[in-house]
Amino acid sequence: MNTLFVISSVCLWILVLLLLLGFAVLARQVGLLHRRMGPLGARMMNDGPSIGEIAPVITARDIASREITIGGSKPHGSLLVFLSATCSSCEDLVPALRSIARSDRGKVEIVVIGLNGDDEANRQFVRHHHLEHITYIISRDIGMAFKVMHPPYAVVVNESGVVVAKGLANHLEHLESLLTAAELGEPSMESYLHRRMSEVSVDAVGVGD
Repeated sequence: MNTLFVISSVCLWILVLLLLLGFAVLARQVGLLHRRMGPLGARMMNDGPSIGEIAPVITARDIASREITIGGSKPHGSLLVFLSATCSSCEDLVPALRSIARSDRGKVEIVVIGLNGDDEANRQFVRHHHLEHITYIISRDIGMAFKVMHPPYAVVVNESGVVVAKGLANHLEHLESLLTAAELGEPSMESYLHRRMSEVSVDAVGVGD
């Protein structure tokens, strides 16, 4: 009886170790797949100006009373980020905005559009998050022109005033995915990855034939 119990215990422990090894291998494969595919890009969720369309040309004043023009021909492209001073997800996006501003200074113009909250609430938002160096406009009209209803949302407009990428933006990876997609000539990183995977599948079928 004791011998049978020992053998059963050993078998059980072997089974547990095999299961742990299987989980470890599965986790590694998931990690490799994530690295190959890259971070999930920003998703398009609005019916505003479509990719390839000319963005609305709008002139407004920012909170520093400077006249700012959105859209139209410019030396550099623009990253329009639609936020709300009362949105917790928008607050989470602030460090990403500062990071993009540091890394892409001179390459892309960042314009934040505050959709909700009064003038004082937006000014407090700017002061609290140290966004004084980034153009900040309080305007629901701009949000309506781009049909952005649920911030945070971002739109990339190239130097010719054409919308080249857009999507929900909750963190740095989303903003970077939009900028990268625009550089690649894709509406989003999801469409780029989908196209690349389709090309790889076609190539694999060709090699198999």
